[in-house]
Amino acid sequence: MDLTRPLFSISLGASDPHCEGRRLRQAGPVVPVELPGLGAVWAVTTDATARAAMTDSRLTSDIRCRGGSQGTGTLSDRDLIARPGNAGALHPHGGDYELMGRPLTAKQVEDLRPRIEAHVEQALDGLAAQPSGLVDLKEFFAYPLCLRILAERPSLPNLTAVSPLVPVSSTDGQPEAATAADADATSRLIVNAVRGLLRFPYQLELLTTGRYSWASAVKETLRWDPPVAHVLRYATEHLELEGALIRKGDPVLICLAAIGRDEAHFDAERFEITRSPNPNLGFGHGTHGCPGAPIALLIATVVLPALFTRFPRLARAPRAQGLPSMTVDTPQPCLVVVNAHLRDSLDEEIERLLRDV
Repeated sequence: MDLTRPLFSISLGASDPHCEGRRLRQAGPVVPVELPGLGAVWAVTTDATARAAMTDSRLTSDIRCRGGSQGTGTLSDRDLIARPGNAGALHPHGGDYELMGRPLTAKQVEDLRPRIEAHVEQALDGLAAQPSGLVDLKEFFAYPLCLRILAERPSLPNLTAVSPLVPVSSTDGQPEAATAADADATSRLIVNAVRGLLRFPYQLELLTTGRYSWASAVKETLRWDPPVAHVLRYATEHLELEGALIRKGDPVLICLAAIGRDEAHFDAERFEITRSPNPNLGFGHGTHGCPGAPIALLIATVVLPALFTRFPRLARAPRAQGLPSMTVDTPQPCLVVVNAHLRDSLDEEIERLLRDV
C-alpha cells in the first residue's frame, strides 16, 4: 500500500460515522484513504494498532511535523477541531499554546463536585422552563452547562492543569477556543450517553435502580459513540505500522469511532453498560491520553443521574430522525422531549425545528 494511492475517500462529517467505520475496518488495520480538504492520510482502524500508535514516540500531535509531499488538500489543520494531548486531533489554534501543569489529583477533582452540582441544578431549572418541552439537548442544556463549568477553571486552584494549554479565556470575554472545544466534547459525551440510554431503556433501568454505576454508562458511551471520532497524528520519522510504511511527515488518522464498534472485540452495535472488561480509547491512550478525562467523567456522572431524576419521562422526539451520533464532525441537533406527556402535541414544533437546522 502507498499513501499516494488511497483506497477510497472518507468524510469527517459523515451522517453515519459508524457505517463508514465498518468500511474502514473491512479495508484493514492501517489503510491509505483520502480525506477531502486534507489529502491522503493513513487510517488506523483496530484497537491494538491504535494503542500501538498512541504509545509510539515517533507519532506526534505537533502540526509542525506535518509533511507536504503526500497530501494535496487545502483544509487547514486547525479546521479539524481538537487539541494536542487530548482525545481530539488538533488544537484549533495550531499549537500556539505552551504545555503546562499536571493533571488534577483524584481529591482535587472530587472537590469540584459541589460546584458542578450547583451548575447542573441551575441548568436543569432552565431546561424545565422550555415552554414546549421539546429541546435540542446539546444546544440548550449540555453545551452551555459544560461551558460554564469549564470556564471557571482560572478561579479554581490548579484547575488549569486539567488542560495542558493556556490561556483558558480570551481577552474579549469570549470563551477561549480550548475551553469551547473541551465543553463541546464533554457535552457530546453527555448527549451520546442519553442517546444510548433512551435507545436501550433496559440499560437505563440498571442505572436508576442502582445495580450499575453511572460511570459504567459513561465508559460504554466512550466505546459505543465517542464524542471525538478521529485523532490525527504525524510521523516524526519513517516507521512501519501493520506492514504499512509510514514516511516522515505522513498524517495518521486514528479512527476512534470505527475502533469502538470492532466486531472482533465487541457485540458492537449494542449499548451495554454491563460489559466487563470494557476497554476503550475515548479518552486517548498512553502519552496521547486526555489529562482532562477525570473532570469530564465527573461532569458526565453528575449530569446524567440528575437529568433522569428530574425528568424521568425524558424521551426521544417523535418523528425526528432519532438522536444522531454527536461527534465533533457531525453537528446535528439532538431533539428530546423533556415531558413525555407532551409528545402528541409536538409534531408541528418538531417539523419547524428540523426545517431550521
